[in-house]
Amino acid sequence: SIFGTSEFALRFPFVVFGTLSILLLFLLGKKWYSREAGLFAAIFLAFLYFPVINSIFARPYSVGVFVCLLLLRFWFDILFDKKANWKQVVGLGICYALAMYMHYFLFVCIAVIGVVGLFFLNKSNFKLYLRAALIGIVCFVPHIAVTYYHLSVGGLEWLAPPGGLWLFDFLFYAFNSEWILMTVLLLLIVLGVFSKRTYKAYNLQVTYV
Repeated sequence: SIFGTSEFALRFPFVVFGTLSILLLFLLGKKWYSREAGLFAAIFLAFLYFPVINSIFARPYSVGVFVCLLLLRFWFDILFDKKANWKQVVGLGICYALAMYMHYFLFVCIAVIGVVGLFFLNKSNFKLYLRAALIGIVCFVPHIAVTYYHLSVGGLEWLAPPGGLWLFDFLFYAFNSEWILMTVLLLLIVLGVFSKRTYKAYNLQVTYV
């Protein structure tokens, strides 16, 4: 009623969330690893066909990516930052709820993230982490009946079952169906791992000497 129902008005918010996801991914990479790692990941998210095309659809995909990345930020702060407080708890709980409401595939994704977080719990963070999970669960309670109905309906008639090479097919499509791009990426990963091991070995040798 405010912005109208034109194609631009309907698609633009999802473009905004897709663009913000690039920035958020850079900040996450910078916080977790290094500035270079964050920049490298953000560049791929910015030019690959798969995330770009799904950022212009009026569907929950780009918003889901943004919520998942924001969730990871709160998740990391609670588990590894000793200064975490109720703001991170509420933020993580709300992100859990938004993800569960938004898409069932995203629901599965954040459930895996939640389970992984259990392995990093300690005396200082387990209460904060469990409170965040409780907030997400309580917020999702009104939707449980709807989810139960969806699960009882059955599969999707228009979506064929995945084949034996579904994961490779998806990765090939996600990286623009370009063998050159996938080869370069694989070489960069191998080079990065090798350089990191060489750097550690050099530091150990210098320390020993």
